Amino acid sequence: MKVKFGAIITEGSGKLGGHVVSKNRGGAFMRTKVTPSNPQTQAQSAQRSILGSLSKNWATLTIDERKSWNDAVGEWAKTDIFGDIRKPSGLNLFVKINANLSTYGYPNVTVPPLKQDVPYTSLDVTACTVNALNVSLVFADTSYAGVKVRIQATSSMSPGISNFKNKLRNIGDLVVSSTSISATDLYTAKFGSLVTGTTIHIGIAPVLDNGQQGQTATYTFVVQ
Repeated sequence: MKVKFGAIITEGSGKLGGHVVSKNRGGAFMRTKVTPSNPQTQAQSAQRSILGSLSKNWATLTIDERKSWNDAVGEWAKTDIFGDIRKPSGLNLFVKINANLSTYGYPNVTVPPLKQDVPYTSLDVTACTVNALNVSLVFADTSYAGVKVRIQATSSMSPGISNFKNKLRNIGDLVVSSTSISATDLYTAKFGSLVTGTTIHIGIAPVLDNGQQGQTATYTFVVQ
């Protein structure tokens, strides 16, 4: 459990014994911890294999290469849930960046890449066609042409369900062609055929060849 101390405690997040502490728009709350099932899917096994292999590869780097990762952690620091700056270790940075590169289809690196400005904090999707045969997204203009994007989606859900973000699953990467992409094949390979009258949620984020990913924008559509 992560705790931020004040006069007593001001914020908390994570697991404590058999409970989980978090917060939402209504404020802080505590609930009983539920251990999710572990279906050992092919995607999970592949990701675990990548992480395990990269952890072992850290030991094969030269002293200078490991030093370069340790020296780069400040550049890749992030703000945590409490607004505090947190730096990864050199090992964690090496594994995270190369895991992203492997996932996005880019080659691994032995020295840390330069951090870049992600060109789009999110992608401006202006229209979407979602029906029993097609999932396609249309972007605002041709400035997105050639941008590689990571696609997430949910399976078909009841229109009354609003809490969907923990159900988003990576379905693959695509390169924007002119002003649109078609995610039909990726979606049906992951979830099967679309069901008319249900709702699907789609997340989309730009990815760079140095392992960075931009902000994921989410969209909700009723299957026509």
